[in-house]
Amino acid sequence: MKGSAWPEHKHSTTDKGTIPDVMDDLPEAVPSNSGQSGRQEQWQPEGTILIVDDDENIRLITSAMVEGMGFKAMSARGGLEALDLYHRHQDEITAVLMDLGMPGMDGGECCRELLDMDSTVKIILASGYHERDTVARFAERGLTGFIQKPYSQAALKTVLETALRSR
Repeated sequence: MKGSAWPEHKHSTTDKGTIPDVMDDLPEAVPSNSGQSGRQEQWQPEGTILIVDDDENIRLITSAMVEGMGFKAMSARGGLEALDLYHRHQDEITAVLMDLGMPGMDGGECCRELLDMDSTVKIILASGYHERDTVARFAERGLTGFIQKPYSQAALKTVLETALRSR
């Protein structure tokens, strides 16, 4: 098949048709930490991510994403609940992933309160607004990272890894 993404290797099975032999064309697995000097140590997710968002579906999906990476997930519907959970579970929480726009206490106000409670807290702001505008608006508040909504698990993993390797 010209122009196909399938490899040229094929095999046939009785009454099943022709099947591309995909496995033969895959490269051998290479360990991500092969011991070469200068390579960064492989990142290992650990601890709990506090997910703060007023949208239940986002909390559920994001919880599944971070748990799929190897973290534990804890969620809050808004800023006040997030402050309470952080106060009670501060030693377990590795980072806070917080929506900017929430009713009641918004992400910006909650960010200030969390930083007053713990100046080393790692906060990643999630927003549908453009990153440059949002980060500029919250730069003085000590944000660790930013992710634009909607986000994929791969994008979230990258942001979390960068944030948790910092400081």
